[in-house]
Amino acid sequence: MVPFLKKREPSKPVDSNAKRAEKKKPVPKGQTKPRGNVTKPEVVASPNWGSFRDFWTDCEMTITPYLSGFIDIEGGLVGVSGKWFENCSECSFKISCTSCGRNPSNYLQFRAGDGDGIYSVFELQFEKDSVGALVILDESPSSFTNYLRESIDDTVDKHEEDLQILVDFNRDLYAFFYSSIAEFDRSLELHFAGDLNAGIHPVFSSESNSDGLLIFGETGEGKDSNQSLVTIKNILPGTYRSFIFANRDEENNNILVPRILLFLEENAAENIGLTKTFANQINLADEYPRWGEATVFSRIGEPLAPFTIVSNMSWSELQLAIALANENEDLATLRKLQSLSWLLLFQAHNPSSESQEYLVDSMRQLGYSTDLIHQLRGQFHRQLISSH
Repeated sequence: MVPFLKKREPSKPVDSNAKRAEKKKPVPKGQTKPRGNVTKPEVVASPNWGSFRDFWTDCEMTITPYLSGFIDIEGGLVGVSGKWFENCSECSFKISCTSCGRNPSNYLQFRAGDGDGIYSVFELQFEKDSVGALVILDESPSSFTNYLRESIDDTVDKHEEDLQILVDFNRDLYAFFYSSIAEFDRSLELHFAGDLNAGIHPVFSSESNSDGLLIFGETGEGKDSNQSLVTIKNILPGTYRSFIFANRDEENNNILVPRILLFLEENAAENIGLTKTFANQINLADEYPRWGEATVFSRIGEPLAPFTIVSNMSWSELQLAIALANENEDLATLRKLQSLSWLLLFQAHNPSSESQEYLVDSMRQLGYSTDLIHQLRGQFHRQLISSH
């Protein structure tokens, strides 16, 4: 077990409908709202991206996105699970799979925007509590994710020359994030897709305190996968509501096209007004056949996984540098383990005796077995390096 655990308490639910009703109370006749006193929203006003984004930027609460990593999608679908499953080739477009045990309580899948690509996964914090995740499904030559990856690559090559580069990068990352979400289509409707159970993280847990686990990546991928699967670990175990911001594509069988995935711990969702009945209801059993028959952007060429893994490795290196600059030794150790785990997974695509020796030596210096970084990347049945 890794000793970076903080005791947290789950959010307590509040009556968000009462909050929304209170906000909509008319001003009594003959009275006016005080000038210069802007009321901050307590709940999301309407089930669409514009309203959610306005709440995010204007509410009293601090909502912080932390980039967790990048996923590569090459089959047109994003899979989201609350535990590590075996790899399964029978899961696509299925609600439940008898072959591997995936079902709607522990596994959901969604069309990945327009199709194949590399996408960004963020951990979300309300104040200081991690409460869920956000996935941006935007793939184009000038896409959100491509810009992030290019910025990370540029910075990781230069940060050792000047620590100010790290400060500038961190500032620019958040400026870019908030300017980008302001440009997303405000009319994207919010849909509730079901509850998902986040299980206990197999590494970052102890008898007295357990981290939860959400896993994002190519549908059907799981244990011992070669794909870039990104995990959210700072959350609590429990029930998470899944929402999608999406539009209908009238030229493509009128399918629902998710652009943003949102997962929130149920009480945290309730507290900002995202009840199950507030959003539009969708039945994934109806959507899966339509997604399966619709046109999807499909890549031809080299697999995306090695490039995505390198981007995650570079991002971990930058996070490590920031932790060291802030003299946070515990966080630096965690970032180092993350970086090593991505280098380990890269061995599945480009094995190198030099890299493997570096991995073994680094883990020995940290005082851990290489089993730890295998588990961080879901490698439970195979060893990607020859010795411990």
